[in-house]
Amino acid sequence: MVGDHECEWVYGGVKFEDGDFPLPGTGAARRYYFDWFYCKKCLAISLKRLNIYATTYDPVLYNATPK
Repeated sequence: MVGDHECEWVYGGVKFEDGDFPLPGTGAARRYYFDWFYCKKCLAISLKRLNIYATTYDPVLYNATPK
């Protein structure tokens, strides 16, 4: 709950974020994926990290967009 209302969460798709540092022995960074939700009343955002291992050498999965 944000403010004086109950949030109404809506699923907004998958987002991704690339890590800051390359993995040992490679130039690739780790890529993290998140389920993205937003409240349609107050536009609050909630991100839940997915348990997926990928790197920046891999194509972007799930048609995800940057976080």
